[in-house]
Amino acid sequence: MKGEHPYVKWAIEVIENYVKYGKVLDPHPDLPKELFERKAGAFVTLHKTDGSLRGCIGTFLPTKENLALEIRDNAIAAATQDPRFPPVSPDELDDIVVHVDVLSEPVPVKDISELDPKKYGVIVSKGWRRGLLLPDIEGVETVEEQLRIAKFKAGILEEEPTRKVSPEQLVQIAKDRGSKGIAYTYNEPMIWFEFVLDTSRIAAREGLYNVLVTNGLIEEEPLELLLQSIHAMNIDLKGFNDDFYREIVGRKDTVMKTIEKAYKAGIHVEVTTLLIPTKNDSMEELEEEFKWLASLDKDVPLHLSRYFPNYKYTIPPTPLKTLLEAYTLAKKYLNYVYLGNVWDEKYESTVCPECGSLVIRRKGYDVDPAGLDEEGRCKKCGHQIVKIYRY
Repeated sequence: MKGEHPYVKWAIEVIENYVKYGKVLDPHPDLPKELFERKAGAFVTLHKTDGSLRGCIGTFLPTKENLALEIRDNAIAAATQDPRFPPVSPDELDDIVVHVDVLSEPVPVKDISELDPKKYGVIVSKGWRRGLLLPDIEGVETVEEQLRIAKFKAGILEEEPTRKVSPEQLVQIAKDRGSKGIAYTYNEPMIWFEFVLDTSRIAAREGLYNVLVTNGLIEEEPLELLLQSIHAMNIDLKGFNDDFYREIVGRKDTVMKTIEKAYKAGIHVEVTTLLIPTKNDSMEELEEEFKWLASLDKDVPLHLSRYFPNYKYTIPPTPLKTLLEAYTLAKKYLNYVYLGNVWDEKYESTVCPECGSLVIRRKGYDVDPAGLDEEGRCKKCGHQIVKIYRY
């Protein structure tokens, strides 16, 4: 790892100590004085010596008491917590070049003529979405290109025409496109309950599957109506701490009842918990959650997702160490546990709990069920892995 600027040297020192020894360095007196006196957002970017990206994590605005800590934490995150890459290994260190960009206070502009992609970075925002592009990026020559990339990173799309559709029309669209079913998600489908209920009933009659991705906050009577036409549900169980649930939304007991009722109704149920540092990542509380899910069925799939800060939330991303600890603990009680927002086949794929064979290999959105037979059983030992739904 190479670099001459004192900010870069500090980032390199941090990364080397963390990757080699698992040690988080405290800022030391040899660092430049301004690192202790200044607060600012900062991005740490790692490239391989061939120029390809190896990691990039940063903060738009200062989240630490000084710039030394800002660079330190972002350097560790860039090396080990960028969801696009596996953590940097000690063997890779000699092949990595480190860049540190310190952000000045954002200044609003009235016209794009005030921008210069070689001199200034840019932040674009719309609603809760926000994207940043650093200055002087290779291949970015114009303001228009800089803005286009920043919007893409933020998920800000060009306005597209919208149209209203009825439940009947939506089902017909799904059939015309050869879809096997309809997923009700993003935004929370319970908000548009009546439309989901009407559409799912028609879709089920037409031989389509209905999948619900939900926070599970629904009363029993409407849930019973909905379960008559839903085939699968992924339900957010946001933690096992009543105070945390009350702080963010609703009550834990309501969600637990939804999970239990859906499972007992024969719905394929999966559960997702987003682990947020200091909020819901207590191993004692998580163990209670895992035990409770296992009391329903050890085969209930559990997704432990990695949190990343967005908009005005500044808690640092979930450390991989925390996720792996939770994963190991969950596997003591449950057969199918997965890590979300972590790019690693090992924690995305499905292994037979009976014989340990790889039955479903996953990498991102690539899925290969080569280890399953036509009935959803492990080819090696015959253990039933998944339910097969047919119309």
